[in-house]
Amino acid sequence: AGDALLRRGKRAGFAVNARPDRSPHGGADGLRDGSAALLRAALCTALMAALSQIAVPMPTGVPVTLQTFAFALAGYCQRPRFALLSAAAYLLLGLAGAPVYAGFGAGVGTLAGPTGGFLAGFVPMCALFALAAARPGRLRCVLLSLSAIAACHALGTAWFCVVGHMGPGAAFLAVSAPYLIKDAASAAGAWLLCRALRRARVIR
Repeated sequence: AGDALLRRGKRAGFAVNARPDRSPHGGADGLRDGSAALLRAALCTALMAALSQIAVPMPTGVPVTLQTFAFALAGYCQRPRFALLSAAAYLLLGLAGAPVYAGFGAGVGTLAGPTGGFLAGFVPMCALFALAAARPGRLRCVLLSLSAIAACHALGTAWFCVVGHMGPGAAFLAVSAPYLIKDAASAAGAWLLCRALRRARVIR
């Protein structure tokens, strides 16, 4: 009897037991996930701008800030492309005149100043932190996180050589070496906070 009903259903043009596509990247669920990721990216950009204002001025013109913590947290809590998006949005907002850089700085003048290389370096740094969180393995995560800090410091030191008219060694000692321990600690703190947020199911 069951086979007979199945044959009749097929003749009538019915797809027996047909189910809609439930792809995690399609339909309402995919749209919802994409909207949530964009909202998180926007919140991360706002966090970058807020924590940039917690700054201690230094004689070199490169202040001590919580920017590394903000960009590390944004990277660890997002997929790489959205981490890149949020960091690029921060950089472009400041370039457009929004006072989001340290000390409420903004504009081309700030990017052309002593901190310009570090500001540009925040973009690849944030993306590398996101890759660190996305790749399995503790050692790989640590190495990618250290690479993120190194990339930002390399760009920052190279640009400071130009604006400060000094050699790489002197520039490294002036604007990179004094900040390395602080930046590594900031990244570690951001990683721990991200893990706590995931365990509490605040983020996925």
